[in-house]
Amino acid sequence: DNNGRAYVAWLARDGYMHLNYSPDNGETWLAPEESIAFGPQNEVLDIAIACDNNYNVNVVWVDDRDVEPNLSTIRYVTIDTTDDSVSPEVRLNTTTMYDTEVKTPMIVNSNGNVIVAWQTDIILDRAIWTDVYYNHSEDNGQMWQVEDASLGFIIHCWFCNKHLVTRPFVLTNRLSLMI
Repeated sequence: DNNGRAYVAWLARDGYMHLNYSPDNGETWLAPEESIAFGPQNEVLDIAIACDNNYNVNVVWVDDRDVEPNLSTIRYVTIDTTDDSVSPEVRLNTTTMYDTEVKTPMIVNSNGNVIVAWQTDIILDRAIWTDVYYNHSEDNGQMWQVEDASLGFIIHCWFCNKHLVTRPFVLTNRLSLMI
């Protein structure tokens, strides 16, 4: 961040996600036992982080707990590194997704806007149906949109070796206006 802090998050051997930070641009770090442990145990597939200039770290991950096999959810927390507090988890996706992977993690700006985007892939009838969804908050992750939004399907057709767009990507301007 602009205050000279560097942040890193990972899934540790204990099964929890951990956050560590350096107060001096990576010269020194908190001791491993001082890292902030958070989130579910052993259900995390991907982690992405973004920070603001108020010592907050926004964390998003793909989560496989409490859902059917091969279904995933997108979860989010904010960590205030001034007191190591972790906000309650928020589920960001409202759609049922298969084989989900966070591709474009997060964008955070100084106005308190947080945008999380993710890709979904569904294999049907010898084709991969790819869609990109997003959700956003305008108050540093406190409140989110009730439903996530889709940017449109792209179909990767195996037997015809083509990419077909079923809806135009018209929300790009809306996303850029929020940041």
